[in-house]
Amino acid sequence: MSIESDKIVNLKAEVGATLRHRLIVSDENGALVDFSSSTAKLQVRDKVGGTVIVELTDSSGLTLGALGEIDIRVEATEDWTSTPPLTSPARWVYDLLVTTTGDTDRLVEGVVDVVPGITSPSP
Repeated sequence: MSIESDKIVNLKAEVGATLRHRLIVSDENGALVDFSSSTAKLQVRDKVGGTVIVELTDSSGLTLGALGEIDIRVEATEDWTSTPPLTSPARWVYDLLVTTTGDTDRLVEGVVDVVPGITSPSP
């Protein structure tokens, strides 16, 4: 299956705030892709081949729908920090792999601009 997507989608994450982003994906004929039987994995890394900072899957942080939608959600409590703690803005990389009927596609990739927070979220 060929999936049409923007391929490059850059995100902005604010430490202490929830990150939400929705993708709508269609196939080569313009029909919305049914992802209800698919699996997915998204990793944010400090650089290509580097340390995994955040990992999401279809069971944690990624919601796959029957009408072409993929919702990306990183909770405000997620530890966007690296070691040592993030004290200035960072630019990391990510991609999203989706497996449907045995075929794995890289739907999107891009950078995540991460901005450290001042106020700590409530426990």
